[in-house]
Amino acid sequence: MKDLDAFLPNSLSDVLETLDKDRTSLKITTVKRAYGKKVTLVSGFDKTTNVKKIAKLLKSQCATGGTVKNNVIELQGDQIRRVTTILEKEEYQVEYVR
Repeated sequence: MKDLDAFLPNSLSDVLETLDKDRTSLKITTVKRAYGKKVTLVSGFDKTTNVKKIAKLLKSQCATGGTVKNNVIELQGDQIRRVTTILEKEEYQVEYVR
């Protein structure tokens, strides 16, 4: 039984992540901050999505810094093309908001 208990939460989380990808449409936008610096924002995640895991993936693939605030990923710089490509490979629906 212990083997089954260890198996169920992981498979359940995988199922939930797959459902989240199908249901949610992520919004990507850029804003200017102090001194004219651009920041890329990725929002629209469900509450069940592991946003920190996605942020870690995006930061490593884009080779930039960033953070998660209020379920919104903030990446340093104008990373729209890279983020869109990465998220589409991960099978998320992405839309660009100006």
